Amino acid sequence: MTNRFQGDWPDETAEKPYGKPVNVLALVKDCGERYIFLYDDTRKSVEALFCQFGKYASDPNLSFTWYEAAVFSQKARRLQMQKEEEQKHDDEFGEGLELE
Repeated sequence: MTNRFQGDWPDETAEKPYGKPVNVLALVKDCGERYIFLYDDTRKSVEALFCQFGKYASDPNLSFTWYEAAVFSQKARRLQMQKEEEQKHDDEFGEGLELE
């Protein structure tokens, strides 16, 4: 893997030159089909993700099933709730311990 940054990897407090964090959900099926979904934490992105699951599940030319759409939807919701809980915790207690 190539590090595109000169020098050390930036620390968490530095401005991120690579943009927003991206979530990845991936599925590799026995038939060789691969489904990779990229989305961020915005409501608009998550809603578009759920719509895409429905489009793929309803497409008879794809092997993506409604069951898989439901499992991925549930996983995306869980990830979103987990991040919201982490944000609440960070807001309440701070993002980390500062050592002097």
